[in-house]
Amino acid sequence: MFTYGNTVRKVLSTPPVEGYNHQEAKLDFHRRLASKLAQIQDLGKGLRVKSQICVSDLMTEHVTKINESTSRADVRNLMSAHRMRHLLVENDAGLLAGIRLLAGIISDRDLSQRRGKTAKEIMTSDPCACSPSSPIGDALALMLGKRIS
Repeated sequence: MFTYGNTVRKVLSTPPVEGYNHQEAKLDFHRRLASKLAQIQDLGKGLRVKSQICVSDLMTEHVTKINESTSRADVRNLMSAHRMRHLLVENDAGLLAGIRLLAGIISDRDLSQRRGKTAKEIMTSDPCACSPSSPIGDALALMLGKRIS
């Protein structure tokens, strides 16, 4: 039986070998995952059962958010203390009817490769997003198209 978690653990535990291309391996993994999910959806259609996997079925609901003025040290400490690889950055200036807007995202890679003193200077701004009700296949296609890992 296909399980996403076991596949991720297997990919992450595989030691690098000479000539190994990490980006290609990740793209290959996402392609295989999309294929398996499509097979699962096709099985559901064959059984005349409505079984569309949505983003909301797989997403993390309670995420850690920071604001744009959070210092680099605080970002690093928060990520390491909670063993996180990504943080959402909210826009303090762009309040819309009392709701903070998503300004960007910071990954562990952003933190190690970019210079800056605040989250605003480090983050990847204008992130792409989809609705929780979107089919997972659409989300995977978006991720593959934009080369998001």
